[in-house]
Amino acid sequence: MPVISFVQPKGGAGKSTAALVLATELAKGSKVTLIDADPNRPMVKWQKRGGEAANLTIVENDDEVALLDDIRAAAQTTPFVLVDLEGTRNLANAYAISMSDFVVIPCQGSTLDSDEASRAV
Repeated sequence: MPVISFVQPKGGAGKSTAALVLATELAKGSKVTLIDADPNRPMVKWQKRGGEAANLTIVENDDEVALLDDIRAAAQTTPFVLVDLEGTRNLANAYAISMSDFVVIPCQGSTLDSDEASRAV
C-alpha cells in the first residue's frame, strides 16, 4: 500500500494542510491512515475540534522507533498511509522517508520556502 510522507522545514508552507486535504479526499473512497508525527499535533488537534472523515484513522506518534512500526502496521490494514512529519531534519523523518513511496515537500513561491524545501531530505 502506498506510503506518502509530507515534510517541510519551513513553517507555514502548507505541509499539514496538504496532508489533511489529501487524507480527507482519499477517505471519500478508501480507508486511510494519517500518522501525525508533527510535535505540534495538527491532525490530533483537528480531530479534537470535531474534525472527522469516514474511513480516516488518525494515529498520534511521538517516537522515532515506533514510527516505523506505525507505518508498517498501517500499511498492512489500509490502502493509503499518509505521514505528517516534523518540520526539522531528524532521524524519524529519515526513517519515514525511507519507507515512503512518495514524498511531498510543499513549497510557497518564495526564495525562503525553496531554500528550506531543499533541506527537507
